[in-house]
Amino acid sequence: MEMRTRILWFIALLLTAGHLSAADDGMQHLRISTEMRTDYRNDLGHPGVGVAAGDNGFRVNNLFLRIDGRIDDHFSYAFRQRLNRMNPDPSVMASVDWAQLIWSPDERWSLAAGKQVMEVGSMEYDANPNDVFRYSEWIHQAEAYQLGASVTRHLGANDDVVFQITQSLCDNEALHRYFSYNISWRHSGPGIWRPYWSANLHQYAPRGYMAMTALGNRFYFGHWWICLDWVQRSTLRHIRQTGRPAEDFTLIGCVDWRMTRHVTLTFEGSYDHNADDADDGLAFVGTRLGVIGGGILWYPMADSRYRLHATFSHTFGDNPNGTLHPDAWGLNIGLTWRLNLIDN
Repeated sequence: MEMRTRILWFIALLLTAGHLSAADDGMQHLRISTEMRTDYRNDLGHPGVGVAAGDNGFRVNNLFLRIDGRIDDHFSYAFRQRLNRMNPDPSVMASVDWAQLIWSPDERWSLAAGKQVMEVGSMEYDANPNDVFRYSEWIHQAEAYQLGASVTRHLGANDDVVFQITQSLCDNEALHRYFSYNISWRHSGPGIWRPYWSANLHQYAPRGYMAMTALGNRFYFGHWWICLDWVQRSTLRHIRQTGRPAEDFTLIGCVDWRMTRHVTLTFEGSYDHNADDADDGLAFVGTRLGVIGGGILWYPMADSRYRLHATFSHTFGDNPNGTLHPDAWGLNIGLTWRLNLIDN
């Protein structure tokens, strides 16, 4: 275990000791949980394209340590680290998804600062990485966890509007001088429709900005769960030059059917398209890539703490300079477990 990981574990132990010692006063709350997904993966590439040998075989997909706590009636914090991710020197934060302090002066407002998940209203983007078995192309290029600050307006118990400024989603080179400006709306209440929408402006050059709209939608019909995302991207220079704002987009769909208490069938598909916007660094120019897949999820217990999965996927189309290989078949078999270590 590298030194920085040991330091973070030591901090977690100190937080645990502090909260346990103060647990009797009823003001503080601490929850420490861990989660891991291990896979056997086999990707079969199209002849002449190939798949790196290191992508196949057994591996730990994600190993999370999560710490959430309440300091008093107004202050709380949230932390999650991927213990299986390397930290390039000198940054210890590369493996930290979020680490933020949250101030809630009343029931209507919350202010947070630190490393955060960027507010992008796609259900695929918003999902727990351990619950996604094949991402669409654009997410492979996005830097989703960034330093920043946000203000949340709680519109009742089920609706939140978030205003956020962070380092840029398009800052793949970690230059830390570009910014993203985001506003999102999430509805999580009862009913069949639960949207998560956002409008975003991402800086990718000193005078270059990409406008993005992400419309994520979940629909619940008994034992069926359906999602439909539309992510529209348009760099401002491309709009000025061509007048065509709708040639660069991603469409995502998924269907889950809970057959029994222990078995769920899952189906997913996505299509990334970028006709001629050369400034888009999330889906490169010439991208016309589709992904389809599905599989079976088995929960040995009645809850979701333990899960076995077997999924397949197929990519087709064109993806010059991208991450996903066209005309490739993928097989993924694995185990996911989630445990609460401390909850008091």
